[in-house]
Amino acid sequence: RATQQLATGRRINSAKDDAAGMGISQDLENQHRGARVAMRNVEDGVSMLAVAEGAADVVSDVVIRMREIAIQSSSEVLDDTERSYLQDEFAQLEQEITDITQRTSFNGRLLTDGSTTSLDIQAGANNSVADRVTIDFIDLSLATILGGTHDISTVAGAQGSIGDIDAAIETISQARSTLGASVNRLESTLMNNERYSLSMVAAESKITDADYARESAELAKSQIIMQTNMAGRMQARTSAQSVMSLLG
Repeated sequence: RATQQLATGRRINSAKDDAAGMGISQDLENQHRGARVAMRNVEDGVSMLAVAEGAADVVSDVVIRMREIAIQSSSEVLDDTERSYLQDEFAQLEQEITDITQRTSFNGRLLTDGSTTSLDIQAGANNSVADRVTIDFIDLSLATILGGTHDISTVAGAQGSIGDIDAAIETISQARSTLGASVNRLESTLMNNERYSLSMVAAESKITDADYARESAELAKSQIIMQTNMAGRMQARTSAQSVMSLLG
């Protein structure tokens, strides 16, 4: 037994060594292995949110540029031809917002077109509500943030679009704040899972790992007893042979 424990490094190598200890160690192993898988789930969630936040960042830049164009077109110094040029760029930027929402995906799932509002991440090792984290996504579609297309080819149209653009900028900022808060929460969950997993590993180790000092002493003791027995037998055999030789 001592040789087996020293060879494997484990005090419990089968149920007969410690049935109760093996049962507890199995539960602890299930917990720390489940926590490790949950950590990968959380990391995937952080990556997904990073993709969505990156799209929001780009859309924010696009909308700010649209505001600059709308302000420029609001000036009566420009004529209709110059405003038509600005309208062309404005329309292209509107189309780019739509394209961004149709390109921003993670594992085949669109994240910013409004089709995905929230997702549950299995962030713990057990099957309970507390082991799942719900993350919310943002709708960056043109209809949602700007109410649709705008015409800035006239002074009135350009002036009217500025208010809608300002509202869109505020909406995007709030959405990015929500995404950032979700990332912070998942990172805290990741840290907690790391500590939980390490605690489970440490607890399992205390139950199942062999005590090398004790087992080495037990092995040495067994070897000494064995060698003493063998020496005694050899001595007894030698004595018997001596007696027989005297009798002969």
